[in-house]
Amino acid sequence: FIIFFHVIEHLSDPDGFIKKLSPLLKKDGLLCFSFPGPQRVDVKLLIREHWDYPPNHLTRWDKKSVNHLLAKNNFNLVDIKEEPLSVLKCAESIGTYIQTRMFEKSHKKIPPSEQKGFFRVKKLIKPILLAFFIPAGFVLYLYGKIKGYTGQAMLVIGKKL
Repeated sequence: FIIFFHVIEHLSDPDGFIKKLSPLLKKDGLLCFSFPGPQRVDVKLLIREHWDYPPNHLTRWDKKSVNHLLAKNNFNLVDIKEEPLSVLKCAESIGTYIQTRMFEKSHKKIPPSEQKGFFRVKKLIKPILLAFFIPAGFVLYLYGKIKGYTGQAMLVIGKKL
C-alpha cells in the first residue's frame, strides 16, 4: 500500500510523482489517495477559496483525469468514491466563504511569516464558529442534496498492473 491524502493537487508534476511511487509497489499493490472533490458544495454554490488557486493547488482532479493518470502509469482504477455531503461540512463551507470574502474585501493576503499564527488562531476558534454556522449549514445541506452536490473530497484506489 501507498497512501497519501490531499497531496496530488499541490504537485507541479503529479505524473512524475506517480512514476516515482510505482517501483515501490509490487504487482497488484494498491495506491490510495484523495483530493478536493470537483462537485464540493463550496465550489458549486459559494465560491472557490483563494487557497484553491496556485501557488497552493496547482492542479484540479476529477474521475476522468484520475483514470487517465493511473492508466498512463500502469495502474488500474479499482474504485473512486465521493465523500458524502454532511451538515458539518456545509457549515464549515459557510465559514470558509465568509473568511474568503473578508480577505477579498481587505485585499490582504497573509504573509508567509504570519501564516502559522493565523492558522493556530483559526484552529482554536473553528469549533465555536462551526457551532454558530450549523443552522445555515443544515439549509445548505438540504439545498446541496437537492442539487446533487457532494462532500469535500474524493478517495481513489488504484492497483498496479
